[in-house]
Amino acid sequence: MNRSKPAAKSVDMKIVQEIFGNNQELLGRFFRDFMRNSPQILSDIKIAVEARDADGIRRHAHKLKGSLRYLAAEEAIACASALEEIGRTGNLAAAQRAFENLVAAYEDVRRFISEAQAVSTST
Repeated sequence: MNRSKPAAKSVDMKIVQEIFGNNQELLGRFFRDFMRNSPQILSDIKIAVEARDADGIRRHAHKLKGSLRYLAAEEAIACASALEEIGRTGNLAAAQRAFENLVAAYEDVRRFISEAQAVSTST
């Protein structure tokens, strides 16, 4: 995983604008909700990974993946999908590494949103 990737590459804004119908107010509200709620979901995934709770991993990864789809955050979606599949199969050997990959991709998405919010409040 390339952790030095610019945050701008973590979210496909062309697709996001299509999803939100170019409604900047709605998009801003989604960004705020994502920034407020997603850390808890990521924490829930971490707890499930540490507890080796396959169903918890599956459920929480699926929930985060749903939010990430609205951001067209393909790398983070792929990481959440991998964790969801780990939870579904119960093959937990790769769960910790998959979680680390998700965290890295998720941080890129959060950085992108933070940068986008900073630009929108300065204009």
